[in-house]
Amino acid sequence: MGFSDLVAENSLTSDIPAKMVYLLRRKPETSFRQMAQDWMKYHIPGVVAGLTTPSSILAKKYYVSLYDDPEGATAPISGGAFIHFLRGPPAGWLGPFNKPFDQFMETMEPGYVGWPTTEHVLLDPSSTLRTKGQPGPLPIQRLGFFKVTVLLAATEPKTDQSVFFARLCSSTGPKLASHVQAAGGFGCVLSVSQQPAHYDFVAMFELYFQAETQWLELEQTCDELRGWDAELIDSEATILLKTTIEFQNIDDL
Repeated sequence: MGFSDLVAENSLTSDIPAKMVYLLRRKPETSFRQMAQDWMKYHIPGVVAGLTTPSSILAKKYYVSLYDDPEGATAPISGGAFIHFLRGPPAGWLGPFNKPFDQFMETMEPGYVGWPTTEHVLLDPSSTLRTKGQPGPLPIQRLGFFKVTVLLAATEPKTDQSVFFARLCSSTGPKLASHVQAAGGFGCVLSVSQQPAHYDFVAMFELYFQAETQWLELEQTCDELRGWDAELIDSEATILLKTTIEFQNIDDL
């Protein structure tokens, strides 16, 4: 079974476009180097083949972030895959993924799921990111930047998030984007959960900088990174991930 079979076996879940987020953790015996090599060599080609068949194109964008994990396989999340589906993804793309399709999946912890979100680009990183890629056809490796991903976790019990989402999109998010740009950064992307009651996280920020020093300056001075609504956001369960590597696999079709 492969990713192309997920399309044949399942109907579309919605007509609403979704940015699917897949958060993976490597097994303790899997090194960061092996994860990176296997992801690009074995996994990405299969996913791309499943998304772009001769008869249909399911997604317009697909990229992967590898998160820093200097102490070994101890981080809660080792990598993230992000797929921009043109419509709601086929049900098979939601997971959980318990059985490996390829050599890469055998080295990762099973049971991960797809998290459907809606993306809001507050400061577009795409043009700058394209200058960070190695020349040649997709997939390509992008280096020479510093990215911070903030995964906002909801409190329990999970309540109506509509007011919080509205504030994220209209106030908190744009202010954070302005701070990122003022610090020398070049990207701020907000993704809001389409089904907040069913997933661990309710929203995600992806912040792009030219260098880590820009992030460190922002972290010390930006109120928007500390002023989450305590009634809705569990600060202790909120996760911060850092990376300097992305693989771009399908780029804005």
